Parts: sequence; C-alpha cells; structure tokens
Amino acid sequence: MQQRPARLLVLLLLCGCTESSLDLEWNDGAFIPLPRPPGPTAVPTTTPFVPGALPADKGDGHNGLLSVTTGTTNINTCLAVLSAADVTVTVSDAIPLTVLAGDRVLLWQVQDTFAIIGDGSDVTAPGGAGLFELARIASVGASTLTLVAPLENGYTSSVLRRAQVCTVPEYSLATIANSATVAGAPWDGARGGVVALFVSGALLVDGGLTASTLGFRGGLESGGGGQDQTALETNTGNGSGKGEGLDPSSFSKNGRGNYANGAGGGNTRNAGGG
Repeated sequence: MQQRPARLLVLLLLCGCTESSLDLEWNDGAFIPLPRPPGPTAVPTTTPFVPGALPADKGDGHNGLLSVTTGTTNINTCLAVLSAADVTVTVSDAIPLTVLAGDRVLLWQVQDTFAIIGDGSDVTAPGGAGLFELARIASVGASTLTLVAPLENGYTSSVLRRAQVCTVPEYSLATIANSATVAGAPWDGARGGVVALFVSGALLVDGGLTASTLGFRGGLESGGGGQDQTALETNTGNGSGKGEGLDPSSFSKNGRGNYANGAGGGNTRNAGGG
C-alpha cells in the first residue's frame, strides 16, 4: 500500500501519441518537472522550477471520502470551453447537474496555433498552449459557470484553438483498492485527458491512479494510391496521418512533417526512406 499526504495530484497526458503519460505529482514528495512550471498560471519560462515555491493548498475536503473498491472510476468532469475571461466561463456542453457551486475547477488552454511544419527544434514559444489556472465556482447556469474570483488569463476554443474546464474534487481522504483504478475520459479533440484531485488527508493507493493512453491522439490510418511522395504534407491517401500535439493543425493531416510535438506520419512507398 502506498500512503502519502496529498495536496494536489494531476496526471496530464501531453505527448503526441497514445502510449505513455506524463504524471505531475503535486505533494510533499518527489516532483517531476514539466516544460512549464505548475502554479496558479503557467507561463513560458527557462528558469528551473523550485518545488518549495508550490502553494500549500490541500483543498477544503468538501467532497468527503473517496473510496474506489473495484472497476475504473472517472472523478473529473471536463467540458469544452468556448470562452473564459474575468469571472465567466462559457462552455459548448450542457453542464451536468453534478457540477455545483463551490466546486474547484481547472481552466486549461490545451492547444494553440503556433507551429512551423517540419521544425524539429524544442518547443519554446507555444502561444497560449499550456496556460492553466485553478478557480472556484460561484454559480452554475445551463452552459455558463460564474467564478468566485476573476481569471488571470483568457481561454478560448476556435477552429485551431482548444480550451477546457475540468472539475477538481477536494476529498478529505482517498483510498483506491488493489482491484480498482481511478482514470479519466480520453482526450477527444475538445475535452478530456485529465485526472486531478485534492486530498486534504491521506491518499491510499493499492490499485491504479493513471492518465495513461488518455492524451493527444495518434495519427489516423490512411490508405490509397500515390507513390514517390516526399513532401512534409501530402494529400489524403498519400501518406500516414500526423499525430496530435500542442498545435492542433497536425491532426487529420498526412505526411512526414511534424507540427511541434505532433509527430509526422510516414510517406508513401518509394519516397526515399531508409
């Protein structure tokens, strides 16, 4: 049994594939750094993150005890954000009755348009992609959340931008039995890929607590004619699909050129590959 005092545990899958996860552990133990440091908001930085700078926030425990004894449980509700600014969050989904005033939420600009096709250098200027902050709900409408305090950033979804808001439950104690798993809904291009919770007391994990396979989608299969294709981007059927990444431009397109961390797909036969 693993027992640890927990503050905030967030598991986010940000890679351009579907076979691995990036776990962000926010507590008194070891910290796995991200390209951007966690905090109320994330901004581009090259400064090494100092774990001691984390806020001492364990949540208020108002969701009580979490006890997962069997099967797989999703504890987060994620909604696609149309726009979010000041104290107003407008979503494209009907807000479930389980989302209540007083709940904690994570606002996250998941994707933005910034990448140059075929640029294999490190991602250092991803636009708004990666910005996030935590907030608390003051009231809930049919498709609008009103927050207790103004947001520090704006969040939007459009043709080539994706933002979401996810509930983050605040438990007093959480236990996951060895035959049980806490996971989340997979990223579908608009929402998902998040497992997040506060625990003010002990977090007891005998089973699974994971966001593996929930993140950005792999390249789509492609079949058809065409050969001798060497371009970074090809027509449908003349190369395999590109993987999804921080810039959504790559997904549903074909060819070997990447868009930031959205990897390129293979080109058709006789294209000069080894």
